[in-house]
Amino acid sequence: LLRGEEVDLALRLPPSSYQSLVDSEDFTVFTEPTLFNYLGFLNVLRPPLDNVAFRQALSYATPYEQIIEVAAEGLGTQSRGAVPQGVFPFNEDVPQYTYDVEQAQALLEESGVDPSTVSLRLTYAAENAIEESMAPLLKDAWEEALGIEVTIEAILFGQQWEEAKADPPNAQDVFL
Repeated sequence: LLRGEEVDLALRLPPSSYQSLVDSEDFTVFTEPTLFNYLGFLNVLRPPLDNVAFRQALSYATPYEQIIEVAAEGLGTQSRGAVPQGVFPFNEDVPQYTYDVEQAQALLEESGVDPSTVSLRLTYAAENAIEESMAPLLKDAWEEALGIEVTIEAILFGQQWEEAKADPPNAQDVFL
């Protein structure tokens, strides 16, 4: 952000502030790709997340574009795997999941998991506004597409990280 002769560097802005700064005559906004990546870690140490087809069903039931448009307010792109563009070894040829409810339901059936028996606990960093917006999008999409129950819990990142490390087999199912 440049304002007159002063230079203020903002490394992280809430997405909701972005457009007002762009529209302001008081600021010049330079936008650069970030190496920051939002990930959802799945606890594969217990059922049903230890089932590959079930995990793939979740991946196809994830509304990637909606997450970018709503949670990140259009300021993002979908990664190829866990690697964002601009970071080695990002590769355009790596397959990318898309939102595909039919494929998600077929994989759920293939997994043999009865969705009425599934209850996933999803945690996110309470101090992260994007994750706060992302969590209900995942919950709604997974419940609607797959019929599984998802509970959301906001906890401070430090507590979330400690829970995941302290007892991995019994930690949260999904860690944003």
